[in-house]
Amino acid sequence: MTKLGLLGHDVWALVKNYWVSEERWSAWALLGANVGLTLGAVYISVLLNTANGTLFTALQKLDGAGFYRAFGIILLLIMLYLAVVLPRSFLNQMLQLRWRRWLTDQYLSHWLADRVFYRLRFSGKTDNPDQRISEDARIFTELTVSLAFGLLSSLVTLASFATILWQLSGSITVSIAGFEITIPGYMFWVAVLYSGGGSVLAHLVGRPLIRLTNRQQTVEADFRFSLMRLREEAESIALYGGEAQERGIALGRFGALYDNFKRLILRNIQYQTFQLFFGQFAALFPVLVASPRYFAGAIQFGVLMQISNAFWQVNEALSWFISNYPVFANWRAAVDRLTEFGGEIKREANAKVVGACIETTARDTIELKNVSVALPTGTPLLAPVTLSLKPHEGVLLKGPSGCGKSTLFRVLAGLWPFAAGRIRLPAGVSTLFLPQRPYMPIGTLREALWFPAHPPSDGDAEVHAALVAVDLSALGERLDEEARWTHVLSPGEQQRVAIARALLNKPDWLFLDEATSALEEDQEGMLYRRLADALGQTTVISIGHRRSLDAYHQRVIMVEKKSGHPGLIRVEFPIISSRQPRITHEAAGTER
Repeated sequence: MTKLGLLGHDVWALVKNYWVSEERWSAWALLGANVGLTLGAVYISVLLNTANGTLFTALQKLDGAGFYRAFGIILLLIMLYLAVVLPRSFLNQMLQLRWRRWLTDQYLSHWLADRVFYRLRFSGKTDNPDQRISEDARIFTELTVSLAFGLLSSLVTLASFATILWQLSGSITVSIAGFEITIPGYMFWVAVLYSGGGSVLAHLVGRPLIRLTNRQQTVEADFRFSLMRLREEAESIALYGGEAQERGIALGRFGALYDNFKRLILRNIQYQTFQLFFGQFAALFPVLVASPRYFAGAIQFGVLMQISNAFWQVNEALSWFISNYPVFANWRAAVDRLTEFGGEIKREANAKVVGACIETTARDTIELKNVSVALPTGTPLLAPVTLSLKPHEGVLLKGPSGCGKSTLFRVLAGLWPFAAGRIRLPAGVSTLFLPQRPYMPIGTLREALWFPAHPPSDGDAEVHAALVAVDLSALGERLDEEARWTHVLSPGEQQRVAIARALLNKPDWLFLDEATSALEEDQEGMLYRRLADALGQTTVISIGHRRSLDAYHQRVIMVEKKSGHPGLIRVEFPIISSRQPRITHEAAGTER
């Protein structure tokens, strides 16, 4: 397929679905209104051309009455033109906005579906998906509508003014090698040659703009992401005193932006030099070519002005590509990035899900059979393990840092693709995974507490009870407050909010990945007792290092790790009586 054919295929794939979607009726209505108003604007331009010719002819003939009459008609046509163009601008932008809303929803939905957004992290082929959804979708919809109606206006203008130019310019006879050749409508052919040659030169001069613009969008997004990350991690960076290093990283990203933008500036200057010369000369060129007939008395001054205006209109229509090349470059870059992003989403969604085979059974246990875990590089992380987790039997997973405990949780959640073996999960049960660093959505505290569920309309009593249970009753007055809760709450408070989240969602299986590590041992013990008391039917599986956690589980699984070897589950035993008494579900309410 040729490059032009490939571009057409990509654009059609991006465009077609909106026009047959659930919004098709409003989309086609807006499109039809825009087309009608565009045709009306061109028709008024034709009338203005004729009125201008009458005005200049009246000036030449010293016809005052004719001059003022033509002047009044021109004013009326200008008002009519505004009455057409302003609604067209409004409807044009509404079409862009509604299309962008639909396209954003489509990309966001497909990106988040089936955890594609998580799996794309490992392919490394799609940079800055946030920028592609927010910025590239906007550029594509805005410029597609703008370029499409610009092209339509140019085609209608060409059809209208080419006829005028053909009729007014008359014929010219030239002698070539002793033969006389008569060229009808010669000014039209001059306009075609002038703009055609300019379009070829414009493509040669401006072609690198597409590549540079695409690159600029990438480096702009990289720089913006580095600043956003610096803002999000401000406290950690300040505590480390890492400002100098972060400054170097940010300036390094800006350096790439600066170098590419400098090349973009130079190429734009070259293109603008050509465009300005071509455009300015186009204003004088038709007068120069048509002047011999004027001096010969074949046409009047008003007709000469009409020819000049019609030539300019025809040249503008034929030079649409020249005028819009920088815009086209920006649009083409957005098309390429959206097409690549959409292709990666589709490939990942349709790809055979790698990793451990996860299936559901009628049994009430979680069973792992020969489950092995590796790093994205392929390096083995956990040796094959066969394991059974029974309901209502709290299990504590221990081992050195980096042995694969948290990654094993990701495998159970169906996230980690670099695993093999078979996992059987109980059918119809709910699970909740609480990581060491809880996720706090931007919004109200009520929404953060119920996440990932939606807050019920009658859940205030439950929320207040959960806050009391995790010793955060003071937050009960701030349920409807919107804030960046990761910045407002301390790490320990965030972990307690996550435990409250478990109390509200009431999962059948609760996985705690060092979810209380920021708390003191007595606070940690209090939360485990409250979980056991409130969630009597929930099975708790924990990852932790503290020996004090043994008391709140019925079984400990140890993972041993030697340098250069995958982790091994060597020891699996129940809590023995010599340890501190465990808190069972039945005895969970007893404080010690």
